[in-house]
Amino acid sequence: MKKLIFILVFICSIYACESNEPEINSSGEIVSLIYTDAKEQQLHLVFDNSKDIVTITFNGDVAELPSQKAASGIWYENDQYELRGKGEHITLYKDKKIVFEN
Repeated sequence: MKKLIFILVFICSIYACESNEPEINSSGEIVSLIYTDAKEQQLHLVFDNSKDIVTITFNGDVAELPSQKAASGIWYENDQYELRGKGEHITLYKDKKIVFEN
C-alpha cells in the first residue's frame, strides 16, 4: 500500500502545475491532497498509510474510509462513501451516486 500511495503522490506531483490537479502535502505516513472539480467543489483527502485509511472532507461531511483491495489504482470504502482513483482521475460516490469527479 505504501508503494501505491508513493506512486499516487509522484504522479500527482508531476501534474500539480495544471489547474485541475490536486494540491499535495506530505509528511511521512500522512499524505494530504486537495482536488477541485469543474464546479469549483473541493475534495480534501488525508491518507494515513500507517492505518490504511483515507479521511475525506466534502461538502461539510467528514468520513473515514478503510482501504480495499483494488486490482489497479486506489479504492477506499465505508457504508456511505466510496473513493476510487487511477492515475490523476478521482471519483467519489455517496450512496452509490457520483458526487465528485475530476
